[in-house]
Amino acid sequence: MCGQLGAHVAALFFYFFGVVAYVVLGLCALLALALMRSIKLVSVWDKIVAGIFFVIVACSGVTLSAFIVQADWSGGLLGNAVMSVLTKFFGAVGGGVLLLCGAWICGCV
Repeated sequence: MCGQLGAHVAALFFYFFGVVAYVVLGLCALLALALMRSIKLVSVWDKIVAGIFFVIVACSGVTLSAFIVQADWSGGLLGNAVMSVLTKFFGAVGGGVLLLCGAWICGCV
């Protein structure tokens, strides 16, 4: 749709977020829908923050699953960075438990 610019933006999103780039696209679409319908953004900001946190958790979870099956970078740069810190301090199982807790928190909001 956007030619070369769109291709470069898509490549950048896949580099940073991996396969979770599709979720980022959906969150952007929901924000645009909220702005078009002139919904009060005060109530939407909580959901936006939860969506950003969900993207971080999802990138890390995808990287953790790839870490277990010995694949590389499926969660992008963000997932790789977060999971390297989590596995360094908590191990693969502890990092997975923290990610499940983060996903639960996102679901509560």
